[in-house]
Amino acid sequence: FNSGNRLSTTSPLKTVYATADIEETIEDTFAIYDLPRFIQTIGLFKDADLEFGTNHVRINNGSNQRTDYYYTDASMVVAPPAKGVNVPEGKLDFDLTADNLESVVKAATVLQCPEIMFRGADGIVSIEAVDSKNKGGDTFFLEVGETEHEFSIVISIDKMKLFSNEYNVSIATLGNGACLAHFKSDLVDYVIAAEANSTFKE
Repeated sequence: FNSGNRLSTTSPLKTVYATADIEETIEDTFAIYDLPRFIQTIGLFKDADLEFGTNHVRINNGSNQRTDYYYTDASMVVAPPAKGVNVPEGKLDFDLTADNLESVVKAATVLQCPEIMFRGADGIVSIEAVDSKNKGGDTFFLEVGETEHEFSIVISIDKMKLFSNEYNVSIATLGNGACLAHFKSDLVDYVIAAEANSTFKE
């Protein structure tokens, strides 16, 4: 992280990009290996205060709880793009509540589904826990909106380690046919590359 008020990170394969704006000002450059984990740790505290030290950040709530979260060596992380990620205009968007997000991730864990799918079919937007390579496998379905489009946006469950929050989800396509899901909130944003078997009919 560079000095300022914005945290940003990318996954080692550059398939997930996340940013978060914080009230505290970072004075020095440091590295965090797993930003979603760091943000979730901050979420353990109500009205968290962050104190940035030389080798760790202390997270506390001003009373009897605290966590010392240690930095990692900068050579151990893949640096995110300095100017951020240019996300194309979305083809559609819908709202996803924290409860719905938690439900589908929990269902994927219980059913041992390796993927989350955002599907548009028969006028309905759904979020599902699936195994896209096993058509006869167990699934979980949750209706979250309406749409005129037909699509199936498949995302590995490993990429869905999002901060518990309400998101506006935008689905975008690239020129090569690849798809992106942009999760936008007042605290943190994620841009996640969908799996290669995702489809979106124009």
